[in-house]
Amino acid sequence: MRQLTTVLIIVSAVVMTGCGNGARSSLYDKVDQLQSQNQELTKQVQHLEQQNEKLSERVDTLLAVGPEARASALPALDRIELSSRSGIYDKDNDDKAESLVVYIQPHDEAGDPFKAPGSVEVQLWDLQADASDAMVGRWQIKPDQLKEMWAGTFMTNYYRLKFDLGFQPADDKEYTAKVTFKDYLSGTVFREQAVVQVEE
Repeated sequence: MRQLTTVLIIVSAVVMTGCGNGARSSLYDKVDQLQSQNQELTKQVQHLEQQNEKLSERVDTLLAVGPEARASALPALDRIELSSRSGIYDKDNDDKAESLVVYIQPHDEAGDPFKAPGSVEVQLWDLQADASDAMVGRWQIKPDQLKEMWAGTFMTNYYRLKFDLGFQPADDKEYTAKVTFKDYLSGTVFREQAVVQVEE
């Protein structure tokens, strides 16, 4: 505003002294430029004030509710379940089953499935093989990867994990999928396993 006032004084002085039209036009352009800058700064200040007001509301709400109440309002992971749909599939129709698909359902205390955050380790075991060769596959899923694997139907929801086996499983052999789920809300580790086989 101080710049704008100074320019206006200069313009008035120029007009009073009969300055040429070229100089007068240049000063008017400068005034217009400063006015535009002032309007833009005003908009930025208003935007920052609105953001500050929203942040203040959030802080007030969080302080009023309290950490214990917020934690109790969140669903707590009670158990995980491996769906019977888990199995080894031929996903590209080449008559070769090469993909392990594991369906994991995290359940809360009411028994409802929900999108629990965490990390997952999946192991595939051939329990009929020698101990040194029994684990035939192992995969790690990070939390940012896991959240992208949430899926479902009109009846239920689940995490759907798909892995390339890297070998051709025997059609008549059963394998065991072992799942370790680390809950990132409570820190609890959940383990579950299920028999899987080549699906038609």
